[in-house]
Amino acid sequence: MGALGIFGCPLDTGNRGVSALGLSIVHGLHQVAPDAAITLFDYGRGVRETRLAIGQGLREVRLVGAYHTRRLHRPESLLQLRAFARAGLARLHPRTALLRGLDAVIDISGGDSFSDLYGHERFAAVAMPKLLALELGLPLLLAPQTYGPFHAGAHRAQATAILRH
Repeated sequence: MGALGIFGCPLDTGNRGVSALGLSIVHGLHQVAPDAAITLFDYGRGVRETRLAIGQGLREVRLVGAYHTRRLHRPESLLQLRAFARAGLARLHPRTALLRGLDAVIDISGGDSFSDLYGHERFAAVAMPKLLALELGLPLLLAPQTYGPFHAGAHRAQATAILRH
């Protein structure tokens, strides 16, 4: 296993449960693929390197800002990333180029957020990384999480399409 990206469990949310999910996924990946390069997408800015205490040692992890924001000019904007991907210009954007270099994307949606229970904006924010991975032709692995409920028909249709891929 070469390079893996992880969405939906950033360590910078203040939500300890979500942070625990992120650390546990990094720990599990370290056990099964100790040489895999791991990129954790979060709410920070830019691309940063960090070391996480995993098991008995430290694990190098790349942190990359990529999130749903109305500030479309920000390079971290998932809307901007999707626009480049959909226009066939993924290689021209530093974040989409980075994503294209991954072997797969793992998504956990905070464990319980792949739903429209929290409203349209939250659903869009949670669906966007999944759609981006699919649009870039990356294998999308959905980690154990809650699915639904999906009250809006459009949300249900989009979730169904994501799950079918």
